[in-house]
Amino acid sequence: GGEGESVDYLFDVPEDKRNVAGFRRREKRKAWAQRLQEAHLELTNHTSRELDPEIVKKVLNGWLLEDTQAVQQSKVLRCFISSTFTDTAAERDLLIDDVYPYLRTFADTLTMEFQQPSEMRWGIRAAAAADHETSTICMSEIARCQEDSCGVNYILLLGNKYGFRPPPSEIPKQEFETLVSNVADSAHKDLLAEWYLEDTSR
Repeated sequence: GGEGESVDYLFDVPEDKRNVAGFRRREKRKAWAQRLQEAHLELTNHTSRELDPEIVKKVLNGWLLEDTQAVQQSKVLRCFISSTFTDTAAERDLLIDDVYPYLRTFADTLTMEFQQPSEMRWGIRAAAAADHETSTICMSEIARCQEDSCGVNYILLLGNKYGFRPPPSEIPKQEFETLVSNVADSAHKDLLAEWYLEDTSR
């Protein structure tokens, strides 16, 4: 930065390396700071335009449901980050430490709300994982992001690891019976019978 400029550093950086742009918070870096300024100018230009008198009339008269243009849309951005956990830990940590704070500032500039993306590394308890509910919990969270977010709601990070494929928490009865009938090893059949019980309450 320039002389006298106050710079916040993301990490504990040695004195001799504090001029390296990569160690500065994203909003302090020239290119990213310029994007914030451009977003602010774009919003200023947009809000300075004349309002459509017909839409204003509908809003003032409470006719919001008659015209989708007059209905206030969600300004929330909420995204599900999907990846294997172990081989993308560094990338996820960088998103939390550096990218998300900048996106929150950027969204504020556009009068929007950027919510912390779903971080399932901390959201699934051991008991839920043991009951094979990981996939169900993730799908539920994806659905919530799709419902809440006004824009992008899902991002996939691909690495070198294939990923975790847990057994399903539920199997339709006909499929389960077909599965068991094709298992030759009696020990494996006993294991299936131990882990899966028929739900007779439905």
